[in-house]
Amino acid sequence: LEFRRVLFRSLLFGLSCAWAQNAPVPQQVPAPPTVDLDPYKVADKASAGVFYWLSSGHVDLGPGIKAANPDAQRLRLPDASHDGKGIFLSTPAGKYNSIEIEAFQVQGSGLVYAPRALSLFGTSFSGGDPLGTSFRLRGGKFQWNYLTYPSPPEKALFRVKTLWGVHILQIQGVADDLITSVPTTAIGTKLLIMPTVGIGLDIAPSKFFHIEMQAAGMALSGRSRVLDGEAKAVFRVKKLEVLAGAKGLDFRTTLKTDQYFRSRLTGPFAGVRWVF
Repeated sequence: LEFRRVLFRSLLFGLSCAWAQNAPVPQQVPAPPTVDLDPYKVADKASAGVFYWLSSGHVDLGPGIKAANPDAQRLRLPDASHDGKGIFLSTPAGKYNSIEIEAFQVQGSGLVYAPRALSLFGTSFSGGDPLGTSFRLRGGKFQWNYLTYPSPPEKALFRVKTLWGVHILQIQGVADDLITSVPTTAIGTKLLIMPTVGIGLDIAPSKFFHIEMQAAGMALSGRSRVLDGEAKAVFRVKKLEVLAGAKGLDFRTTLKTDQYFRSRLTGPFAGVRWVF
């Protein structure tokens, strides 16, 4: 009896070993393929570039609420000289979002005749005197470009973005009396720093071409305002992008001073940028 038990156990052990050796090995399940959720890479990489802005428009100098003689503190400064220049940088900031930085300069100069006796930034001018006038506007913005819809973008044709940033503008105006024997020059400088909010729209039919449109601004009653907008077509060749479009800027420095500047500049622009 004991011999039968040992024999039976040996047979069971041998059968279990044979089954284990011949049992099919489970195949490894392949990993799912990687899906690119933004194949067009619109504003999804770091970039740097330059642009040239054919800006047109003029700058007005007006009296603020602290003006001692409002009628004597108004003067239209010359038109912009159509040679605005600027640079822009962009870097990714979270998934499908980006940080944009832009800086530019616009200036103009010309001859005007004082329409009346003037008092500009504390300097007096006689009516009818020829004045050599000029202005220089330097500006920039720091802006978070946040993809709002759809997220992830995948191959969506339309992409809606919200814009959150800060605009900084510095403007200087100069008036120089050209007829007096004693040099008479008025120089005034104003600085505008404002938070801005806005909206943008990207139209991306392919990875080689897309359209970018955006507008952002802020206005405070009785104080400053700024509105900045642009629309451009972007053509991509490998890592180089060529841009062409139009941009505009409307601003007014604070009224809570003796004098303020205001202007509306518009015009076409073109540029190139390198995508890293």
